[in-house]
Formats: sequence, C-alpha cells, structure tokens
Amino acid sequence: MSTDLRRLVQEGRTFGTTAVDLLETQKQILRQNCEKLQAHGFGPESDLLFAHLSHQFVDIAHQEAETSNVVRVLKALKFDQINFRVDGIQEAHAKTFEWILEQSLVGPNSEIQNTFRPWLTSGHGICHISGKSGSGKSTLMKFLSNRPSTRRLLSEWADGRSEKLIVASFFCWNAGTAMQKSLEGLMRSLMFEIMRHCPHLVSKVFPNPWRGCD
Repeated sequence: MSTDLRRLVQEGRTFGTTAVDLLETQKQILRQNCEKLQAHGFGPESDLLFAHLSHQFVDIAHQEAETSNVVRVLKALKFDQINFRVDGIQEAHAKTFEWILEQSLVGPNSEIQNTFRPWLTSGHGICHISGKSGSGKSTLMKFLSNRPSTRRLLSEWADGRSEKLIVASFFCWNAGTAMQKSLEGLMRSLMFEIMRHCPHLVSKVFPNPWRGCD
C-alpha cells in the first residue's frame, strides 16, 4: 500500500467513515487476485486474471478518489468542540431513564411513556421535551442517543425505507463557544454524523468539495 493511501485509510478510520471499509474491501480482492496470478503463473487463466486486475486497479483508484473527497468534507465539517458538550454530560445510571423506553398503561410516568415510545416507532414531527434548568434534560438526551433500545424502536419507524437508519445528535450549550450554540454548529454536527455513516451521499450533497470546503 502506498504511503498516501495508507495515510488516507488512517484519516478515514479517525473519522469512523464507512468509506474506508469499501476501500479496504477493494484492496483485499485485489490482493487475492494477485495471489491467484502468482499461483497459476502464465497460462490460459492468466489473461482473464490480468483483465480482472486491470479493472480492480481502476476501481481502487476511483474508490481512493471518492474516499479522499469524503475525508476532505468530514475535515471541513468537524470543529474542535464538536463533542465537548456531550462528553461533559454525566452518564446516567442504566436504570435511571430506562422507564421512558418502556410501555406502561398505568403508573406515574405512563402519560410520557405512552407518548414517547409510539413517537419513536411511528411518529412524525418533533417531540419536544422541556424541563427546568439542571433537571437532567441533557443527561436524558445523551442516554437516549446512546441506548440500543432507542435505535431498535427507531428501526421499526425506518422499516421499509431505502436508506439505513442514522442517529445524529447535537447538544447546544449556551455557555459554550459560538459553534456550540449556533445554527452553523448544529448543521455541521448533524451533517458530519450523516456523511461519515453514509459516505455515498457526499458527492450528492457536496458535488464539488474542492471548492465548497475551503
């Protein structure tokens, strides 16, 4: 693997983008065909293997260019404090907020439970959760955004849709920097999460990253 390609893979891994997985798959296929060619030597099958290798070199070059664009866009979207607020929110105890994802016809929290859970599985629009300062809203949202149960319920809502489910979050902080409490920070955070999980969308959303990301 060339130094530039190795650096690109490392950068992609840092951002957690699945674009690197596609590149690694192409490399693995190429390596396997090279080994086949060495094993068979020159013969009737070698011409076919050479043809496959030629196509795979083109595919890798194309995937490398796409991955490079993805990494460039992710670099431009990410900012230094992108995870500062959420990392500073205290983790909730496993059972502290589990009730909100459970279904209950009776009980002190039944009204919220019977509203929020159905909204996750089949709802539309915005679910607005409000509370006094320091009441635990941010802790609740961090709990929900990281909970496998949340993704499982949202998967019911997303069932049958062509695109995969992506859970993206932004934790606004009035005491933070401009990017932590602005619309730009919100958009860049959400776009960063979506693009790193769906790298095939980068070319559609950013058709010319060399201009749009500088």
